Amino acid sequence: MIIGAILALLAGAALLGYGVHAMWLNAKIRSLETVPIQSVGGGAVEIQGKAFPLEAHFSPIQQRPCVYWHYRVELYTPSMGGDPAWRIVDERRSADPFWVQDETGKVLVDPRGADLEIPMRLFVDSNTKEGVHRECVAFAESRGMIPRGAGFDRRTRFAEWTVEPDDRIFVFGAAGRVDDATARSNPGARWVLRSGALLRYLSISEKSRRYIVRVARRHAWPILAGGVGLLLVGAALLLRAWK
Repeated sequence: MIIGAILALLAGAALLGYGVHAMWLNAKIRSLETVPIQSVGGGAVEIQGKAFPLEAHFSPIQQRPCVYWHYRVELYTPSMGGDPAWRIVDERRSADPFWVQDETGKVLVDPRGADLEIPMRLFVDSNTKEGVHRECVAFAESRGMIPRGAGFDRRTRFAEWTVEPDDRIFVFGAAGRVDDATARSNPGARWVLRSGALLRYLSISEKSRRYIVRVARRHAWPILAGGVGLLLVGAALLLRAWK
C-alpha cells in the first residue's frame, strides 16, 4: 500500500507540475501581441507571415514543394480478444529552417521540437476501395516496408502534413540572434524563432495565439484536476498505511 501511495503522489506531483507549466504558458501567450517582423527582438514573440524555403524542399511521400513536412505510417495490428490498434512504424519531421516574411521583413524559423497545427495534405488507408496512391507505394518501397511490386499484405495508413510556400502561418517562440555561419549563408537574417532556453516552446500554426490559448486551457484544467486527485489518493493511502 505504501508503494502505491508513493507512486500516486509522484504521478500527482508530475501532473500538477505539468498543468501549472501549461497554465503559465497559457498566460505567457495570452499576454503577447502579434508583432510585425521588423519589430522582432529577443524574447518570446508571435509573428504572422508567409512561409518560404531557404532552398528547394519536397515532402517525402507526395513530393510536394514545401518548407516543412511531417509524415506518419501506421500498421493495423489485430488483437486476440482485445481492441485492435494502429502501430506507428515510421514517423519523421523535417528539421530544416525556413523563412517567414511579412510586409516589414523576414525571420528564420527553426522548427525542431515545435507544436504543430498545420494542414494534413494526405491521408490514405490501404483498405479503402480506392487503394493506396502510387506515391505511397513508391515511398513504402523506397523505405523497405514492402518488396518492390509486391503490394501491401497488411492494412497500412499514410498521413502527411506540410507547410507550403506562400502559406500564411503564425509562429510563436523565442527570438534569438542567428549565428555567424547562418548570417553569412542567409544575407538579411538577423533573428531566428525557436524553442529556446528561456521559453522551451515553439508553435507553428494556421491559427493565432487565441486558438493556442484556448487549446492549452482546455488541456491544462483536466491535467491539474488529475494531479490534485492523485495527490489526494496518495495522501489517503499513506494515512491508511500509518494507522
